[in-house]
Amino acid sequence: MTNVHVATDGDLLTIRVDLTAVAKDLSHQVGEWKQTAERIRTQCEQSEWYLGEAKASIARRAEELQALREAYDQLEAGHHEVTAWLHEAERERDEAHERLRQRTEHLEAQLAQAQGEAEETRQVAENGQHQLSVERAQRMSLEAELTALRTHGERRRALRRARPDLTLELQSHDGAVLFQGLPRNISPRGVGFASEQPIIDGPTEMWVTLHQPGVARPIEALGRVAWQGPEATMGNVGGCELLDMSPGCREILERVLADNA
Repeated sequence: MTNVHVATDGDLLTIRVDLTAVAKDLSHQVGEWKQTAERIRTQCEQSEWYLGEAKASIARRAEELQALREAYDQLEAGHHEVTAWLHEAERERDEAHERLRQRTEHLEAQLAQAQGEAEETRQVAENGQHQLSVERAQRMSLEAELTALRTHGERRRALRRARPDLTLELQSHDGAVLFQGLPRNISPRGVGFASEQPIIDGPTEMWVTLHQPGVARPIEALGRVAWQGPEATMGNVGGCELLDMSPGCREILERVLADNA
């Protein structure tokens, strides 16, 4: 310390202190301490302000966190509710799909049964129509025989049969179809037909074709209209004589006539 002077004189120790300088130094130190204290106080006040701001920020963050937690809880509850609703909707959808499948199977079974019954009805109707055609053809054949006997005094030289399963087609030499339909009757020597109007005037030659169901090859022959005449119930009836036929067609015709279909 520069303000203290120590001196020795033999056994005598002499200490001199410059009090003015010491007081001056102390005053200077006290000023420095006051400045330091003021800075510390200012820093403390600033620290307290920052601490208050931090506490307020923490409080706000805590409130926001609480709001987020509440929102999350609401979302979680909504998620559980939507998930339960979806599961219920899926269950109802599966049940509806199963009911629809069962209903579809039931309707398909009913449709199959109805189709079977319709097919049976159609078969019965076809059989009835076939039987009706056979009976009508037989009646027409008998009426034609009676008409021929009454009108022309004609005696059949060959047994004629009613064959409603055959289709008769008469064509002129130029290919024009003169008649197409069921024959009234058929024999080895000719076929009978019934049409609304006379098919030709006079005994003109023509092509005669008989078609069998399910048989690709028809029976073909050259023929001519032997007679025609009006009839009360059938319009116009007539007979076509078979003039010429190939051996193969003749054999098929004989087999057809031998068959009692």
